[in-house]
Amino acid sequence: MSRKRALSLWMLTLMVLLLAVAAFAQNTASIKGSVTDATGAAVVGAKVTVKGPTGSERTTQTSSAGDVQRRSPNERFSAAVGQGRGAGGQ
Repeated sequence: MSRKRALSLWMLTLMVLLLAVAAFAQNTASIKGSVTDATGAAVVGAKVTVKGPTGSERTTQTSSAGDVQRRSPNERFSAAVGQGRGAGGQ
């Protein structure tokens, strides 16, 4: 095998490895929190909407303890809480 061909093969292998590492670096983020009312009581069933900058939107509801956990793309996002099924607030 010529030296030039061996170097090209080595560079190709290195590029593939670097691309694989970059692909694994793409991950998701998690959003965790609690929704409470003005008195500090948990709001059960509140609708929580997470919006990304590309217009993607994901909606979930709070648990029986008022907690929410949602996976989200690893990007900037905004979150809004509204009245959902079973929520007693505004």
